Formats: sequence, C-alpha cells, structure tokens
Amino acid sequence: MDHRWPTIREVSERTGYNREHLRRLIRAGTLKAEMVGRVYLVDPDNFAAYQERVAKHPHGGPQNE
Repeated sequence: MDHRWPTIREVSERTGYNREHLRRLIRAGTLKAEMVGRVYLVDPDNFAAYQERVAKHPHGGPQNE
C-alpha cells in the first residue's frame, strides 16, 4: 500500500477483507484509522503490521511477541 491513507472500501477491494470486518477492527482498536466526515481512512503502516500479525498467527494464537 502507498502512504496515502486509503478508505475502508479501498482496503477491502485491495485485500479482500470484508468492509464490516475492517470497521470492527477499527472500533476494537486493532486497526488505526481516522474518521474524515463519514469515511474512515486506514493507516497503511498499521494495516501492514496487522496483516503480518495475522500471517504469523492465522487462528489467533499468542499476539504479544
């Protein structure tokens, strides 16, 4: 991802993640995002780190490594 903060829709289209799943991750504090108007913009570096964590532990597992 580039360093422009993409919308949830853009992240969903690029990665296949469901938009509601992304919203839940944001509300839970798992993903960093900013609301601009009525649209969330996702921090691309934070999302990349989230994808790395998921790749390491696809079924949950220990998260504090």
